[in-house]
Amino acid sequence: MIYFDLMSQSSIIKTTQKIARLLESLKTSEEKAACLEAMLTPSEIAQLDKRLKVVELLEKQIPYHQISKKLKVSSATIASVNQSFSEATREVIVKKINQNQVVDNLADQFWNHLPS
Repeated sequence: MIYFDLMSQSSIIKTTQKIARLLESLKTSEEKAACLEAMLTPSEIAQLDKRLKVVELLEKQIPYHQISKKLKVSSATIASVNQSFSEATREVIVKKINQNQVVDNLADQFWNHLPS
């Protein structure tokens, strides 16, 4: 039996709030990334990445079968992600992801235009 199965719903909520406060307290994205890398295995990070990609594609109203084929995830995984995230939460997540991508692209353009 895995640890998650042993946690009550209130314990899960307390733990996620504790992690959220920890990440909030860190000043830079580098500090936050280092913290997540220390807390999560590469496999867990890959799973989170796929879940975020599923959220993005669901928000774009891509059909399950196309998401499944593109990301190599089962329809059950897509359904689970769809049920886990409300439509409002998906919208916020996708908006934040898009904002971060714009910032990253602008930073790349800036650094690429500096003289060597």
